[in-house]
Amino acid sequence: MLSIGSVALDGTPRIVAAYTDKTPLNAIQRAERQGLDIAEARIDQFEMFDQSYVLEQLSRFTSTPVIATIRTESEGGKWRLTESERLALFRAAVFRADAFDVELSSSRILGGVIEAAHSVRKPVIVSWHDFVTTPEYEILLKQTDKAKSTGADLIKIATTVTEPEHVRTLARLVIERAGQNIAVTGMGSDGLLTRLCFPALGSLMTYCFLDQPTGPGQLHFDDTFRQLRLLYPAFEKQKASALAKR
Repeated sequence: MLSIGSVALDGTPRIVAAYTDKTPLNAIQRAERQGLDIAEARIDQFEMFDQSYVLEQLSRFTSTPVIATIRTESEGGKWRLTESERLALFRAAVFRADAFDVELSSSRILGGVIEAAHSVRKPVIVSWHDFVTTPEYEILLKQTDKAKSTGADLIKIATTVTEPEHVRTLARLVIERAGQNIAVTGMGSDGLLTRLCFPALGSLMTYCFLDQPTGPGQLHFDDTFRQLRLLYPAFEKQKASALAKR
């Protein structure tokens, strides 16, 4: 079973909340008290990329595992420096972060990120985004298989939803690849249903934010937490058990 830090991706809905260096400390502390599963450090949105500064920001959570993400502009992020500088930051973070997210399209550094993370036995999420539409199922399947072939531990697929058929296409991908370490999200306001219901189909993680959205259609952590408590009877019991261990 795949784990990120101390959090097992065992089928229980897992909330990943994005944060930056500008996220208030009280928002971080409140999320930890509520039982946030995993934090995602959006390093590409930090004000500085000095390695010591980045490592300090990766330590803002005291009991929550952290995914280090440095998203490129072409995949919805704000990273504008070179790929060699991005790889250097990933390598610097391997002893501080608990997992890493790198895009399938980042062919120049993808292998290096996976090698660095696996050298310290930490998982890598290989992600693929479409900010225009949700492609046909065969294209999604091809990208999923391509990502898996890189040595990824988890595949993240995020596409833009503008019609009901897009939700059905993404649901088919989740159902047919359930049990193969996949997280699927429909972006945009029409994709909200996927963020709340896809964990029931086999998507391992659902993404939200703590203070500012980092992706189209994200919910705030509080709203995500509240909705999952309503939709999944075992969710609250799991949260109480996890908090008791912290």
